[in-house]
Amino acid sequence: MKKFSTLLVTLICLLNLQHAYAGWPMGKQRFVLGTTASIYAAKDYWDIHGKYYTNSKAAFTSYSLGLFGAYGLSRRWDFMFSVPFSRQVAEQSTTDKYHNGLGDLQLGFSYNLINYKYKNYTSIYVGGIAPLYAKYDEQTLGLGMFGSEIKLMNTGAFKVTDKRSFYNLEAGYRQFVGSGGPSQFTYLGAIGLAIDRTNQFTVDVSGVYSHSTDSTANSTVILAGAARNYSYTKTSLTYGHTFSRRVVISASGFYTLTAINTGRGYGGSLQALFRF
Repeated sequence: MKKFSTLLVTLICLLNLQHAYAGWPMGKQRFVLGTTASIYAAKDYWDIHGKYYTNSKAAFTSYSLGLFGAYGLSRRWDFMFSVPFSRQVAEQSTTDKYHNGLGDLQLGFSYNLINYKYKNYTSIYVGGIAPLYAKYDEQTLGLGMFGSEIKLMNTGAFKVTDKRSFYNLEAGYRQFVGSGGPSQFTYLGAIGLAIDRTNQFTVDVSGVYSHSTDSTANSTVILAGAARNYSYTKTSLTYGHTFSRRVVISASGFYTLTAINTGRGYGGSLQALFRF
């Protein structure tokens, strides 16, 4: 059971490395530190009416480094944080604009509500969002607003033939404070499969529905995913290799399947996870 729990925790962490909000508890005085390097690019986009455009005059690319940590305060309570640093390039027909800086700091707590035979966990996450950048960078580095988030998560283990697997389901709500601050509904569904003791695959589908009284946007904002009225659904595939009980390295790729008022984003990341 201990070996199985360690494997499942590894899979869960791989699922959402940057945020680590999956519903599997960390364990008392356990600490996870993760880092990720990623690239996001968008050139084509959907407008506010859902019409798809192939845009040859503008493009957006973001190169990011992320850091997250999660600490088990008790058997049920976990503390979590994450913060990104990005270099972002908005390419336009006449000039290119560059933005460098920290993104949105996220801090929060996860509480395990109930578990079933230590194989299925239902947890709730409550946290805050704080911008770490100047207001003039808000079109690309974030919304430039403080916000709050609540998320319900269910994580469980199952077997496909003789392979150890897991699933994770999440549904969340975010509210940003300020003029035109959007309300956002988020969702995620994922399945992870252990090929053997050291290799794992995870596939997930996730999305956001964002609504605001402020519907202004231009192509640069849309491509950057910084509009306030938008929605999207994306999918990602992650491969992870467990080097030891404490170190996991993974690589992932993602692609936007459909959206409204945002770019057709795609990209990938390399991630490292350290458990203490």
